[in-house]
Amino acid sequence: MRNKLIWILSAMIAGIMTIPTVGTAAETSGIGTATIKVSTADDALTLTEIPSFKFGTVKNNVYQLKAVADQTYTVVDLRGDDTGYEIQTMVSDFKQSGNEGNVLPINDFLISVEDSANGQLTGSFEVNVFKQAAKVATGSKDANGQIRSGKIDATMNLASHNNITTGTEYKATITHSLVAGIGN
Repeated sequence: MRNKLIWILSAMIAGIMTIPTVGTAAETSGIGTATIKVSTADDALTLTEIPSFKFGTVKNNVYQLKAVADQTYTVVDLRGDDTGYEIQTMVSDFKQSGNEGNVLPINDFLISVEDSANGQLTGSFEVNVFKQAAKVATGSKDANGQIRSGKIDATMNLASHNNITTGTEYKATITHSLVAGIGN
């Protein structure tokens, strides 16, 4: 009887071990999102090259001086929006080196900028920038990438030759500003 009991208990244990489970584990999943907002970089609109002018040595009886810029305007526009911009320029007094109280008597300083080859930068003709900021070029609202202006010329008209010291050099500061949000 003892063997029979062991056999019955063994069968019961084996049966318990093989009892099928009634429920199944539920599989769950979900979908999340990842987002990013891209903004305009601080340097997305930059003026990377600006012109300077050297009038050279001139006679003291000349009233109109002309010079061609050493380089053109180069603008990099990576904004990707529909707003234009202007390049504004201003020339300070021409001060004598070593005696900054002595300035050239200037009537006007005119800048002419030719259009860019791709038409995205429109230049201006004979804009007076002497001691006043003025628009010398306009960037199209569709402009993007690197844009280079055409040739740039300057004409300086002297008012007189009074108080001009011959044999010395006179220098001025040219301020070039890129103003965003305006233009064509």
